[in-house]
Amino acid sequence: MAAFYEKWGLARRLAPLAFVCAALLHLPGICRGQSPDLTQITGQSRINWNAGFIRAKGVFHWKGRNTKDPKSLRPALCEAKEDAVRNLFKTLWDIHIDSDVVISDAVSEDVGMLNRMIGFIKALPVSGYKWGHDGFLEVEIQMDMRGEFAQLALPPDIRKLESIKPLISGKKRELKPASNGKEISPDVFTGLVVDAKGIGVLPSMSPRILDRGGKEIYGAAFVSREFAVQNGMSGYMTDLKAAQKSPRVGKNPLVARGLMSAGPGRSDIVISDLDASKLRGSSEHLVFLKKCGVIIVTD
Repeated sequence: MAAFYEKWGLARRLAPLAFVCAALLHLPGICRGQSPDLTQITGQSRINWNAGFIRAKGVFHWKGRNTKDPKSLRPALCEAKEDAVRNLFKTLWDIHIDSDVVISDAVSEDVGMLNRMIGFIKALPVSGYKWGHDGFLEVEIQMDMRGEFAQLALPPDIRKLESIKPLISGKKRELKPASNGKEISPDVFTGLVVDAKGIGVLPSMSPRILDRGGKEIYGAAFVSREFAVQNGMSGYMTDLKAAQKSPRVGKNPLVARGLMSAGPGRSDIVISDLDASKLRGSSEHLVFLKKCGVIIVTD
């Protein structure tokens, strides 16, 4: 077939087009699409802050062995997994629980927490592996930052909150007149999206949102522990439009502009007093804050 194309001179004319198509298929964000989730790569680990997991790779070189022999696979997998666990720990120690405390600080003061965390991570199964040439083995493990791990790591002051009534029983909602003469209901936000691009915000497990005076608008005191453990206190994304469409923040999220980052770890965000006032004094808004209906959009 190639000889046929060359005979008619088509191969030379089509080659540049084929090269361009092949290049496009290997570029991120083109054809295959690019995830709007905030992903942080550190060493041999990858943290997805929106989906809430860490993937770590480990390698082991076993030269001269028969990689097709099942007896050779088990010890090699164990060695490669140990390397993956070490890489996961290296990444984990630097993760901010909040703007003030990283994981390594927390476990240094709580031996019980450290032992439980070690046991939890060592029990993680190998989620995938591949053999390379000459006995090169690469494995991957994945740790969910929510659920059991979040229960261990999140601050103890995040407690289960009692249910919040969205409306006062028996009281009719007041409607506002629209420009066309029809009545419309006042804005009721279903979630919060904070546009924190360009202000140097870094992710953490327990971010805070503050007004210009430093008063907390969202943080550990506003959420119920069950939702924080299951969903994380906040999602993190890199695309504002995608964040506004996320089920996490519902159909009508409030979009607030982050003015600056705050705290030693730069994970706290200051927003305007006007945006802050929209979240205060409303039981409806307290409901989605309790359920961690918050997404932070950052670089």
